[in-house]
Amino acid sequence: MGSFLIWHILIIVLVMFVPGLVSCIVVFRLPLPEGANRFGAPSHPAASGQALVRGFKRAFVFNGRASRSEFWWFLFWTMASYVIMNVAFWKAIAAEGEISRALLILPFVPLIFYLPLLSVAIRRLQDANRSGLWVLLAFGGFSVLALLVLLAEQARDGVIDDGDAFG
Repeated sequence: MGSFLIWHILIIVLVMFVPGLVSCIVVFRLPLPEGANRFGAPSHPAASGQALVRGFKRAFVFNGRASRSEFWWFLFWTMASYVIMNVAFWKAIAAEGEISRALLILPFVPLIFYLPLLSVAIRRLQDANRSGLWVLLAFGGFSVLALLVLLAEQARDGVIDDGDAFG
């Protein structure tokens, strides 16, 4: 029975870790995009509230560019809403002792952030002069680490000052 568990753990590690490692290696070995940014005019930094408003106003806009601050603030508010709703859900269950129909809706409230977050992430990748298809790395287990590296890149407008790998 012990070897059964070991084989399952090994399979999970191989399925989750190896693709993530391969995607990280691929991302770090990719050449930097050359030339002018092909995704439009430069984006402007956003404060916390501005990022939230921009994210929801442009929830269905997958072209253009989003600044790093806009993406990271929107990600922060997405995670904060998720944590707040889960705490409220579990406190309500503890108080009532059972799950009512109204409580069943509560964990799904943060889902309203996910399409706008996808849109902002795609525009953020385009700001770094990368294809928005890189966002698909989020669905590959540990590949999300490679995606976070790409999302943290500086905006590229065809001019690289110091020539390092992170722009």
